[in-house]
Amino acid sequence: MNILIVVDSDPLREQRVMNMVQLMSNFGTVTVMEIETSKSNRTSNETNSKFKKVTISRKNPKSHWKKGFFFRKYRSLVNRILYFFYRKNHFIRELLTISALSAKKIQSHIDVSEYQITVIHHIWNIPSVYNAFRDTDTTFICNLHEYYPEQHAENDEWMQEQNGYLNYICRKYLKKMNTCLSVCDSISQRYLKNFGGNYILFRNIKEYFDLTPSTNDEKITHLVHHGIANRSRKIENFIQAVDMLGGRFQLHLFLTASSSDPDYHRSLEELANASAFAEFHAPVPTKEIPAHINKYDIALSIVPNANFNQLCMLPNKVFESIQARLMLIVGPSHEMKELVERHDIGISIPEASAECLARTLANLDISTIAGFKQRSHLAAREVCTETEIKRAISELRKVGIVATG
Repeated sequence: MNILIVVDSDPLREQRVMNMVQLMSNFGTVTVMEIETSKSNRTSNETNSKFKKVTISRKNPKSHWKKGFFFRKYRSLVNRILYFFYRKNHFIRELLTISALSAKKIQSHIDVSEYQITVIHHIWNIPSVYNAFRDTDTTFICNLHEYYPEQHAENDEWMQEQNGYLNYICRKYLKKMNTCLSVCDSISQRYLKNFGGNYILFRNIKEYFDLTPSTNDEKITHLVHHGIANRSRKIENFIQAVDMLGGRFQLHLFLTASSSDPDYHRSLEELANASAFAEFHAPVPTKEIPAHINKYDIALSIVPNANFNQLCMLPNKVFESIQARLMLIVGPSHEMKELVERHDIGISIPEASAECLARTLANLDISTIAGFKQRSHLAAREVCTETEIKRAISELRKVGIVATG
């Protein structure tokens, strides 16, 4: 069986994409088609024996600039008119999206008739890919990373620009998918309620690491937080919390700057440098995170509920922290709360404030932390990619996406 996975980022840098490659490799030969855009220059030259790779550009070559002056002016006027309708009319926007990555273009890079399964990452890639494959017998799977129509619901301008169109795409295409893989149950239920369709849980889980909980003979408990320095996550609250406690806790931050807001990363580094109880560290490669942070005690994954996705987020860092055999403090996401409480590996706090975190930390003692770390060790074998893939294979067979046996 030949399987195509369509992504718009470097697959080697995306945990969810690599998990999908690992899942689909159980059924056949995997090809990854990476869609490059003018905004993404993240492709690496690394190779991976688990899949073949094809790269395609979403933007059509600007060959018209080689034409004469009047042709360029005509094309510019047409583009401005189309952009007006692009913003106002979902159907026109869909057509322009398809034209930017046409069936002809996709078919010039791959033989679409060769693929029995086509996995599409992200809602916005569905129109172009579905259009290219609609006359084939391929089975469509959409990989849903979040609830896209409310991706930035806290931003009124984004909602005006994107919400209506993404709802339109979901209504039109999700029922055309044979099934969808979703990051958590809450997001699956939201899609099912609003658009119908079929959904299978496939979380952003980390592969199993053969580690044991670290021991801490110091009087200081070491906290760690890693990930992107995103302003909406209010990471400064972590620094303020340890400052309030005056020396019992030391915070370690492994942060990468957001390309859209690098100033926030710099401001956090300045805050950490001004604190006696916070340290800034250079980021480590994703595949090395569990082993690298294993020496710490408590992982923090606390995000304010600015929108629906944050209310039910279940991020990579939670699973990386379990593999690192750490205690977790999470919240207020109910998905993180349910996971932590089910395995008894930490504490969920009701609000993402410095005061609430400080109160929670102040009530901890060394033996309680050690107990949570030991239960993370017990959970690591169950909450890992290998176990998640076995469950997903069973679910895919139940709904007839792949053959049994």
